[in-house]
Amino acid sequence: MSHPDPRTLLDALRAHVERLARAPREPRTREHREAARYIRARLEEVGLAVEERRSRSGDLPCANLITRPIPDRPDLPLLVVGAHYDTVPATPGADDNASAVAALLEIARWIGPRRTPPVAPAARLVLAAYDLEEYGFIGSSLHAGELARSRAPLAGMIALEMLGFTGDRQEIPPVLRGRYPETGNFIGVVANERSRDLASVVEAALRGVPGLPVESLAVPGAGEAIPETGANRVPW
Repeated sequence: MSHPDPRTLLDALRAHVERLARAPREPRTREHREAARYIRARLEEVGLAVEERRSRSGDLPCANLITRPIPDRPDLPLLVVGAHYDTVPATPGADDNASAVAALLEIARWIGPRRTPPVAPAARLVLAAYDLEEYGFIGSSLHAGELARSRAPLAGMIALEMLGFTGDRQEIPPVLRGRYPETGNFIGVVANERSRDLASVVEAALRGVPGLPVESLAVPGAGEAIPETGANRVPW
């Protein structure tokens, strides 16, 4: 199975980030609305059907962008891959979280022409661009609630978050010091205990990329043991 040319992929990721991170994407702003339109257009141009699911949380409007499952096989469980596109005030959010949205869009670009898999699939893929995650994980909570009410079987959920930053040093929770590099130049795969098997699959796939440093962590329980990792903060 062919893979994207690394230089072409790098240029595409950079273009997405530069387009999305021109200004903060706070709710109820023009930049926020333009980001949603941009994401939807990129998903649809590769042949994916997109549903814009609008709701409100208090006085904040929320617009999740959810692709229809691929393939159209209701008997299969869902694998959700998501990234949020909103930002906190006063930051353009290049790393948090335009970098992850860029990755989501390039996953879509690769998946688009391959919507009919050559082998029998084990799950249906759903791509999700979530809104209002910086305001209490609202977008992903709404989606998780929708799936729970529909009783749709779930194979797993992969949250893409802050994939673009590297640095000479990074803050590590005290309990993990000495176990992980202090140089922030790697992709981290973090899961709670229930998602350990899915994390192992993701880690193995990432380690297949030449020259890509990868570290992984399965936090005991639901992730509450090490809250700094964020493994306990998602609604799945």
